[in-house]
Amino acid sequence: MTNRVSLIPMEDSLRLGSELGVTEAQASRGAFRMLAHHPDLAKQVYGLLTALTARNKLPLCLRELMAMHIAWLTRSEYEWFQHYRIATTQAGISQEEVVAVRDWKNFVHWGRRIAPCCLPLTIR
Repeated sequence: MTNRVSLIPMEDSLRLGSELGVTEAQASRGAFRMLAHHPDLAKQVYGLLTALTARNKLPLCLRELMAMHIAWLTRSEYEWFQHYRIATTQAGISQEEVVAVRDWKNFVHWGRRIAPCCLPLTIR
């Protein structure tokens, strides 16, 4: 038995997304449709996501590697696979670098581009 929060109907999700200024692509995703049961929460979460993705100061490469590192540390398969796609298709990150996020301290090819983004995120 799987305990899951139901998704609101697509039509309702798109309407709420439009009211909140959320793109149609985002409003049609399962995460939004689940959060839409609580419109105030959906508004706050998507406000934060917009700030992180659209108004941030980090280069895309570093942002995606940080997201993947956090996803690995927290064992979030959903986040790992979502950001894997972005990292390898939009951020110019090689598959070798993506996999190395799991054990970044022992990857000899990081150089200046990668290591600085992972160091502050080490949770021990």
